[in-house]
Amino acid sequence: MNISTKIRLLVVCICAMTCSVNLFAQKTNTLHLLQKEWTLQLSQEWRSTFKIIFTQDKWKDIVTGPKKTITDEAKYYLSDSPDSIFHAEKVGKCYTGRYIIVLKQAKHLDGTYYKKVDDFKIIKLTDTDLELRHLGSGTIVQCKCK
Repeated sequence: MNISTKIRLLVVCICAMTCSVNLFAQKTNTLHLLQKEWTLQLSQEWRSTFKIIFTQDKWKDIVTGPKKTITDEAKYYLSDSPDSIFHAEKVGKCYTGRYIIVLKQAKHLDGTYYKKVDDFKIIKLTDTDLELRHLGSGTIVQCKCK
């Protein structure tokens, strides 16, 4: 093989790998997420339920334990690519994408708060199933909707 053939082959391989990364993320519309209560599928040893409810511009967590319920809200938007910076101008305006970008408030060990961007790849979305991969940890989140 001559050098130009090797270079073309390398370019084709790089393009194939780049395209295959996006094939594993399912593009969706916010309408598929809204008006549903998504329940995280946890093992039996958990004594709490964890639910996610999406509005047009908010991701709402509801954690119900044996003694109390905790709720939290965060702004989000859909994107065709992961974002390391949260783009507030996209909240409630970006209706399609392969990724859910969430701006959460987290707490330092000293008790102070900071903003944290979480990117989730949408792996699967049907009328009853939502599967996400947290890009920071690689954790797969599986939810069901009744």
